[in-house]
Amino acid sequence: LPRILELDPQNDQALGFQAKMLFHENKKKQAKPLLEKLAKTGIEDSAIYFLLALILIEEGDRKTALPHLKRATKLEPDYALYWFRLAENKYLMDLNPKKEIKKAYKLAPDDIWINNLYGLYYKEKHKFKEAEKLWLQATCSDSTGLNPRSFERITGEGNVLIAQKN
Repeated sequence: LPRILELDPQNDQALGFQAKMLFHENKKKQAKPLLEKLAKTGIEDSAIYFLLALILIEEGDRKTALPHLKRATKLEPDYALYWFRLAENKYLMDLNPKKEIKKAYKLAPDDIWINNLYGLYYKEKHKFKEAEKLWLQATCSDSTGLNPRSFERITGEGNVLIAQKN
């Protein structure tokens, strides 16, 4: 990689790879300018937009992250994680995430986080039956790799929902 960048410092693919490596190494302050530069070029790499959006969200700038998440889903329309993060971002911005969460659910109906967010969406719409179904599906999903605090949070949401119905 260093040799490629030495020969062609403007090579978008090499810069993209470098930015991804920096992000992976948790060197986000170094990755961000590269990701921003590449996003401005209109590069056809969904990960560039997604990683930039994650950094912006972490910095508290959900509004600026939104178009980058949208671009990632356009470039990779069958990747549930991108749709989930777009839906989650819209949900947390008090924007309607229905289209995005529905797409994420269609792509990964057994994903615990997608079911949880979809349940939250329905809860806010006072559609408790739909929310309960999604939360039960989330809590019954294979929880391999799920940290216990996260599982308790989802289960707790389901219990709150059930208590509200009674």
